Amino acid sequence: MGLRVCSIASGSKGNCIYIASNKCCLLVDLGISLARVETALKSLGTTGGRIEGLLLTHCHSDHISGVESFVKKYGVYVFASTQMTDGLYGKLGVTLRRKIVPIEENDFFIGDITVSPFAVSHDVPCLGFSFYSDGAKISVATDLGSVGNIVMSKIADSDIVLIEANHDEQILKSNPKYPYHLKQRILSNCGHLSNTRCGEVITKLYEGGVKQVILGHLSESNNTPELALKTVKEILKNNFIEPDKDISITVAIQEKMSAVYEINVG
Repeated sequence: MGLRVCSIASGSKGNCIYIASNKCCLLVDLGISLARVETALKSLGTTGGRIEGLLLTHCHSDHISGVESFVKKYGVYVFASTQMTDGLYGKLGVTLRRKIVPIEENDFFIGDITVSPFAVSHDVPCLGFSFYSDGAKISVATDLGSVGNIVMSKIADSDIVLIEANHDEQILKSNPKYPYHLKQRILSNCGHLSNTRCGEVITKLYEGGVKQVILGHLSESNNTPELALKTVKEILKNNFIEPDKDISITVAIQEKMSAVYEINVG
């Protein structure tokens, strides 16, 4: 067995992604309740006590709000960039701070999984991750306003990529509940990927060999799963790439777990 990935929750209200090999289970972000993640792990055939590492992309609350309660109960180590540690110290109790493991953009191992962190373009220090085991590779890149050559090179040869399709630009621009400065932040290169930008990135990923993509981190106010999927598929078709034939595109949502996507190599 190579690797498995499941989105436990993905969106504006909380994010958590499950990554597993045959011997090791990890979580990327924990912005949901302890009860919800425990229920999800049970349905995946595991428990919080078997999680060997919690990796954090950045310090926004929808990615870390559940960290303290999970670490307090299960004692798992938290891997976060050195730029994030000050923010984490302020959010975790003193006794839990020793569980934080600062990381840089260097590969490291958790069990039989190689973790490869890389910086992404967001308005706070933020990481994406690639995971390798038994010849399989899964990459996660959410909360980023643009995908440059370096990030593309990190994820382009993945078997599965979970990438952000945060908003529809026209819905966002016309949303009266969002002030101008917030709209500009989201639309910037340090904000979030729109459906259109995501589709353009996936076109390049396909050219790099990626055959399966999960759209994630959709805005509940400025997007819908149907619209994200429709927009991305139209862009692929315009580039002579046939969705569901040449490349699989699915959507991770806020309220429900995704399917478990598995890569078996050899």
